Amino acid sequence: MIVAIVCITLLYTILIASLTIGFSKVPIFSSEELNLETKFSIIIPFRNEEKYLPNLLSSFSKIKYPTSYFELIFIDDASTDASVEIINRFFETSDKAIPFSIIENKPISNSPKKDAITLGISKAKHPWILTTDADGEVKPKWLQVYDSFIQKHNPIAIAAPVKGEKANNFLQIFQQLDILSLQATTIGFFGLKQPLLCNGANFAYSKEAFIEVEGFKDNNKIASGDDIFLLEKFAKKYQEKIAYLKSHEATVTTRLEKNCRAIIEQRVRWASKTTKQQSALVKLTGLVVVAINFLLVVLGVTSFFEFCYFYFLASVFLLKLMLDYMLLSKTKEIYTSKISTIHFLVSSIIYPILSLLVFTKSLLGNYQWKNRKFKK
Repeated sequence: MIVAIVCITLLYTILIASLTIGFSKVPIFSSEELNLETKFSIIIPFRNEEKYLPNLLSSFSKIKYPTSYFELIFIDDASTDASVEIINRFFETSDKAIPFSIIENKPISNSPKKDAITLGISKAKHPWILTTDADGEVKPKWLQVYDSFIQKHNPIAIAAPVKGEKANNFLQIFQQLDILSLQATTIGFFGLKQPLLCNGANFAYSKEAFIEVEGFKDNNKIASGDDIFLLEKFAKKYQEKIAYLKSHEATVTTRLEKNCRAIIEQRVRWASKTTKQQSALVKLTGLVVVAINFLLVVLGVTSFFEFCYFYFLASVFLLKLMLDYMLLSKTKEIYTSKISTIHFLVSSIIYPILSLLVFTKSLLGNYQWKNRKFKK
């Protein structure tokens, strides 16, 4: 038991310390006043998002970028609410004439979202593709920062920050912290020259590169993963041409789930795609994270029967707490939100239990997404 405790704790320490170093190696990007060059086709798949589309549309209308340099392509994935009417009505009454189109999705695989993005790209007029979610919001300088970054670094694919919306309760604060940890991990891997993770709510790539790697071919049997599987393909072919845009102005805000069940289903979906990645490093990272959380739960239960294990529990928990905070605190470089010590502590107690619930449920192989059932 002691050997297992030492080995798992040591591996976790090495992992988080490495990610923290990697995070620091990705420089903060400050956009320069350059002549605008890049033209974007922004693709937004949606399914029954009438509650959230108004916020996204409003944020699009505030974008400080010539309307001749970007277009919005909405892909309707069998919506049964008023989403289409909301989009049309918004642009009919908007003071800003933004080129847009609404296309009906034509699912041909087990992944309606990948089919929607592929369809959108086939209709795209501009050389750069930018994907985001229908329940998010973008910043006014979103495209301007991307353009400046593309001109300066000449990449073929760019991952950029995502953060949770303003939290109104502890459940949402917990999700904010979880998203921060995922973003910190993503940036850390980029800094280590291992681009393994990204978020489709804020992901850009050249249309030419998408076609070159044959899009989502060979990985559209899995419902999600329109982001990381594509990143994996890009990394295999264009290792030095993939970058992370570390900028507050490039951040996209995403919606938080409203209840525990939805949070678990979302995390199971995330787990289902990461376990299918080819990278051994991703699998090892997931294994180490699951192991440390499993260890904490086991030590917590064992401590009730043999008090001597409480000292191991306290030692491992405190070390993990310090390591996690060390990594999370780095995110203040791009996020303005502060990390509450109390919320962080409570979340750290809850997370091992949630992690095991998600891991157990993911083994069953089924999850729900957009009122559809999918197999892992």
